[in-house]
Amino acid sequence: MSEPKISVKSVMCNEMLRFANLWRGDLLINRDFYFHAGELSKDLVVNNAYNMPLLEQAIIEPVSRMANIKRIADEAGLRFSAVLKEDTVPVDHDGSHTERPEVHDDFQQYKGLVVGGAVHNRNFAEYVSIDEIKEITHSDDENIIRSTLYETAIYRFYQRHDWTMLSSDLIALLELHRLRLFMYFVTTSDIEATLLLLVVAKINDNKDRLCKASIIWNEQFDRQCLSLAITLCQLANKHSISQNDVLFYAHTLSAECASVSLSIDPITGELYISDFISYSGDKPQLELKVRHTTAGLLKKNFERNNLLYAEAVTLRQFDVLKTNSEGLPYIVRRDCSCKEREVLGAWAMLYYADGSHTTEFVSEKELQQVAELSGNDTWFGVFADKMREKQALLSLLRQTDWSIRPAQSKLKQHFMNKLLH
Repeated sequence: MSEPKISVKSVMCNEMLRFANLWRGDLLINRDFYFHAGELSKDLVVNNAYNMPLLEQAIIEPVSRMANIKRIADEAGLRFSAVLKEDTVPVDHDGSHTERPEVHDDFQQYKGLVVGGAVHNRNFAEYVSIDEIKEITHSDDENIIRSTLYETAIYRFYQRHDWTMLSSDLIALLELHRLRLFMYFVTTSDIEATLLLLVVAKINDNKDRLCKASIIWNEQFDRQCLSLAITLCQLANKHSISQNDVLFYAHTLSAECASVSLSIDPITGELYISDFISYSGDKPQLELKVRHTTAGLLKKNFERNNLLYAEAVTLRQFDVLKTNSEGLPYIVRRDCSCKEREVLGAWAMLYYADGSHTTEFVSEKELQQVAELSGNDTWFGVFADKMREKQALLSLLRQTDWSIRPAQSKLKQHFMNKLLH
């Protein structure tokens, strides 16, 4: 008799929905956000509850209410500008851009939305297109599309900034968007239920040690444990790893994850398990390693290296790289809403509290080589520019010299105090 299987999608979605009901911020489910179940048949809904068949077959997405979004944006000092179909959106070095009032009564004419604001005494602007929003929401409801557009704009604005000084409500909204992205991109696959339980039990055997080693594991043990266990079971399917070896990896990799104090859960996306085949002579050998994602390296830089913010831009024909009066490089973009011009590459910058900065440019030829090797279709869709920028930023982060700036320096706090006073 075959081993019983369990769906990764339904288990992870159930865990994340449980997490949403235990929200750390002040946002309240139903008042500030709710969950929408799209593309499902009526017989899946039982007393409006999210049961396993629904989580497996339906597309569940969180929806922020516009009143909550506007309240949080106003408190953060953010400005929104509607971008209509005939508009161009040039962005200068100070984050300035062509602004028009928000057009609430003619949403069908929207091409996208620009959000602007100031962080660390510097202006920033980010653009989000309607096409991108239609990719991550499966609803035709105009209210859901509109709220997702604004929510995504806010997330994109703060994505590469340090969140430690943000309000709890704003952080909760950003985490809600992470939940949305996870629930959209999570893949459906089956893993052995018995093996999952064994791996979870193996990790639980070391719970005390893992919780002492990491604040994240101490505060979110169930999430970290389940995320790692599911990843190992998926890899077991992919590489036909024996049960004993999977349990060995559960023991060693859980300790390694806890030691770096970053999150392995796929919503936060700070760590992942890489799998590759090495050779000892002619004999292939599977190696599993804990790796940092771009988000993980950014967080490490914020916490240990006094990073204030990161920038990443896709460069197209007629965009210009310049330097301001303080010697800081910036990009003048001819039209950040236009995708037709030839792509030159992607540029990234890290700016630190001591005023120093590092930059990186990756050519389009190099980016296309990465795209072809990745096996990730996202490189060839509406988020292609975001993948380019992420790769340029990752390339720069991997070059970080952690010995330059002392860990837990007071320099960033001194900088923040100057801003506040």
